[in-house]
Amino acid sequence: MNKTTDEQQRLITEAVKRQRKPRESLEMMARRLGIGPKTFQRIRNDGYFPSEKELDNLHIPILLWEAAGLQQTSRLPSGLPSAICSADIFADELYDLSTRTSPMRLPQLRVDGCFELLHSYCYRGWSVENIDFKTAKDPAVLAPDLEHLCESHPERRPNNPKLQLVGLGPYSSETALSIRFAPTSYFKTRPIQRFLNEPVLIDISGQEITPLKKYGAKLLHFDNCELPSPVACVIIVALRGNLLLLGQRAAQTDLDWGRGKWACSIDEQMSGPPLPDTSEDRPIDITFFDTIKRGIEEEIGVEALDRIREIRILSLIFGSNLFVSAVALVELDMDIDQVKECDPLDGQAEIRQISCVDWTIEALAPVLYRRTIDVSGASIGPTDWDNTSRMRILASLYYKYRDIGIEGVNRRLRLLA
Repeated sequence: MNKTTDEQQRLITEAVKRQRKPRESLEMMARRLGIGPKTFQRIRNDGYFPSEKELDNLHIPILLWEAAGLQQTSRLPSGLPSAICSADIFADELYDLSTRTSPMRLPQLRVDGCFELLHSYCYRGWSVENIDFKTAKDPAVLAPDLEHLCESHPERRPNNPKLQLVGLGPYSSETALSIRFAPTSYFKTRPIQRFLNEPVLIDISGQEITPLKKYGAKLLHFDNCELPSPVACVIIVALRGNLLLLGQRAAQTDLDWGRGKWACSIDEQMSGPPLPDTSEDRPIDITFFDTIKRGIEEEIGVEALDRIREIRILSLIFGSNLFVSAVALVELDMDIDQVKECDPLDGQAEIRQISCVDWTIEALAPVLYRRTIDVSGASIGPTDWDNTSRMRILASLYYKYRDIGIEGVNRRLRLLA
């Protein structure tokens, strides 16, 4: 077992106190949680943190997440105006379902079409050294009825190789997160997303049932959930001059989501290793950072790769389309005019036009409060944003103003309501 830091040990002790019921002995509590009392005593009193192998055998995931300092509260960020936290009906349904069975204590942060799984400490961001990435050799196996659903509803787009999340957890005192992927493909994920809330499956009594109702109980148990969660990076691009890059997706495109919508700033799905049935030879992403750089190259241009100053992963979010997305912030040593002069590999296939907005609380508060803003070349209304952009903007403000902290940002947002 690995020795914990003092901060981890403090969090373990606090988590134990929260788990313990009134007048309940440690032995009774350990029995209720499904672990041996000696193991529990050792974790609580002796200052040790379980090894990766031992983590698999302990049934106290919430305790361990808190012990790693990754998720310390299930409340909203202190003082965040409730008007900002408004999710669509599908994201709300997924969140409510997940909170009943999730191995993590989820934050209550829900915005538009997504909710937050976890975030870095005060949104200061994780670097590549803070995350341990591994990809399984074999693709994840779908349940037979989901396999049949995918085969009976073929997609017309190329069957690109993808990655799905099959493991998410605390790793060690040196590495904040353990991320595990498995190869998958567009044909094995997109039909399930399309019919997630349609009664296209049969339950054990012979009645029609939706994929979400049949398999949603283990939604965030990524290692054994039948519903695949493809992985993407939603990328905030900060430019010189204290600006955030905005991009409007093309309206006539083969994109599955967000046609004609504005985003802050670009999106990119992770690309997995080729499978026998995949149709394109694409780069293989090993980490979020590979995906982010590829997205910058494809949507902005190869010229931008040499101008990257910083890449940070601020948080992980779960979308109503089952995507797990890394919210990334990329600081580019470029101004908006230089970006417009770049030659993106995708041309205008996905991005119709670009603009920018001041990276300040005052400039971005209207977006968070669902008001119209005017930027160079466009007027962007409340419904013109894609379903993760407000969540990204909020995370970017917590990162930018980390000197005043989350509460300081929320205090200033309240003044602008």
